Amino acid sequence: MVKKFSAILIAFCVVCTMFAGISVSAETKFECTYSVDYDNSIIHYEVTTPARYRQIITATLSNGDSPSDVVRVDEVHADIKGKATGSIQMTSSDSSGTYVLKTSGAGYLGSVSDDSDEVYFESYENIYGAGGTLDRFNDSTVDTVGELFEEKKAMFDYNFEDGSDYAENSDVIHDMFVAIREEDYEGAFENFAEVQNAITAISAIREITFATSSETAQTLCEKSAALMGIDKEHEDYKNNETAIYNVLLSLFNEKAPETITEIRKYIQQSIGIAKLNRVDALEATDVVRTYGEVLGIDVAEYETYIRKYDKTRFNYAFVGMNFTTATEVVASYNERKANPPAKAEKPSSGGGGGGGGGGGSDRKDDDSWPKTPYDSIEVGESINVPVKENISSLTDIDKEHWAYEPVKVLFDTKVISGYPDGSFRPENSVTREQFVKMLVMAFEMKGDTDINYTDVPKNAWYYETVKIATANNITKGYGKSFGVGANITREDAAVMIYRIMEESAETAEEIKLFDDDESISSYAKDAVYGLSDIGVINGMGDGNFAPRANLTRAQAAKIICTALQHKLLK
Repeated sequence: MVKKFSAILIAFCVVCTMFAGISVSAETKFECTYSVDYDNSIIHYEVTTPARYRQIITATLSNGDSPSDVVRVDEVHADIKGKATGSIQMTSSDSSGTYVLKTSGAGYLGSVSDDSDEVYFESYENIYGAGGTLDRFNDSTVDTVGELFEEKKAMFDYNFEDGSDYAENSDVIHDMFVAIREEDYEGAFENFAEVQNAITAISAIREITFATSSETAQTLCEKSAALMGIDKEHEDYKNNETAIYNVLLSLFNEKAPETITEIRKYIQQSIGIAKLNRVDALEATDVVRTYGEVLGIDVAEYETYIRKYDKTRFNYAFVGMNFTTATEVVASYNERKANPPAKAEKPSSGGGGGGGGGGGSDRKDDDSWPKTPYDSIEVGESINVPVKENISSLTDIDKEHWAYEPVKVLFDTKVISGYPDGSFRPENSVTREQFVKMLVMAFEMKGDTDINYTDVPKNAWYYETVKIATANNITKGYGKSFGVGANITREDAAVMIYRIMEESAETAEEIKLFDDDESISSYAKDAVYGLSDIGVINGMGDGNFAPRANLTRAQAAKIICTALQHKLLK
């Protein structure tokens, strides 16, 4: 009996504690928001309550303080999550003006469940009558719309107050409003919902312009998904959400849109770029076909290029570039058109190429290898870079830099690229997948083999180049993984280059050892000293090779260009 009583008492205390906890926090959690559908004369409201039961919510609309001033009363039940929505239908007899919407909850939380808001309502006749509100917005100019906003600001969910973005940048916003009316609505709003859409779009555009995170941009866009042209259920959107809004912020940073049409275009560009940054060379074709037009690419022209040239290699213009704007995509595409890869090969009628044993003999027997765009490289005692006016936008590497010439060659031939801010960042480290991509593009490798690296999914931008490098025995990975994301060491880079150089890199009988020879891994010594002997790689200037140091972008450009020069001379 005592145990049973104790159990009941404990349960009672737990319930009381739960109720007490809810009661304490209830005052800050009951909230009502509203919106007015002026075209249908409906006031919509939504209530959030801390009650986790079907609490009865009463909504009372009044135009005064006395009971006789009550205009409408509505009653709804909250769901078990504390949400309740309702609507109040206004009629032609209801005058335009400010009303008070009071919402309150019944039950044991009734004493703390209430909220009160002022709601402005304007009748259908006032809006649509001759010379009414809609006509006035349609007749307004950038010089007069400000006075109309001041008069009608209660009709919009937008901050017009002192200190707001509107107060500080009203001229810009007036221009945007008129531009939206003229361009998006062909010169005139047909209903008041379109006027509200214009304000909503302006608000979103301005807030995204100053957003500091992709999460904020996503919240702002998805809040008005239909207006922004966003289909949240589309596979391309669901699979790339975070990347989409990182790109969107970059597009805004380049130039903020001014109209609904423009921001919808930015959304589609962001989806296309985010997807393009993730696909391989084969999958890039479908992305260009789908999003090319909105990105600024002539898709019909693109089709002629991929029929004329090797499609996979042509698509290297799009793979692994980490584009942030449509301008960058188009620039890369135009550069590839100017420097196309080899023409598409016809089916072979002979025995061909040595099978799947690594592809080295295919490269040696190809009289035209290496193909354009590397014809511009002049070889001799050094690589002479054909300087073209205004071709390079790199801001942090000039002709005085020791790696300028090889960086320029690889930059101009799209083997490497700069960052969106115009920098090259020569001292940044290079990852294994980035280095492999450079090698495959620079030496224009071919090959196909099955790869099963656990960290190289088929939808990764580096999948195609890792597969080609593996087919050519340039890389073998680390067991089941390739090592994606890991910075490549100087000795591992030497091994990959050495495999490309083949018989060109035979080690001399007598070689000068680096001072840190004992630190060089046994598997890498032939490569390090073979390449050192023919001048493809050098030490660090202090007698050491630094085998475990990360390869930098400048060093990668130098090694690849020097190796390419040696192959050309052979």
